[in-house]
Amino acid sequence: AWRRRFAAGGVAVLLRDAPRPGRPRRIDPARLEAILRATRLTVPHAASHWSVRGMAAAHGVSPATVQRLWKAHGLKPHLVEAFEPDPTPVPL
Repeated sequence: AWRRRFAAGGVAVLLRDAPRPGRPRRIDPARLEAILRATRLTVPHAASHWSVRGMAAAHGVSPATVQRLWKAHGLKPHLVEAFEPDPTPVPL
């Protein structure tokens, strides 16, 4: 397959990634950004940190989605010593 592409368009064609089959994302980028923002900047009521289930329920997605998102971005809110909400001081 790559030989035909090379013969048709040279090296430039090989450097571009061809479209691949696959299921399109079902969750829009705005919702993913909202989950990341909430994870970094907020703390749930009556808890010290977000859980996967709590965040999923708050945003209407599956726990697996939250887990994949946190893993992809290196977020570990359960590690309280290593994870802190936004350090910006609150004006009095």
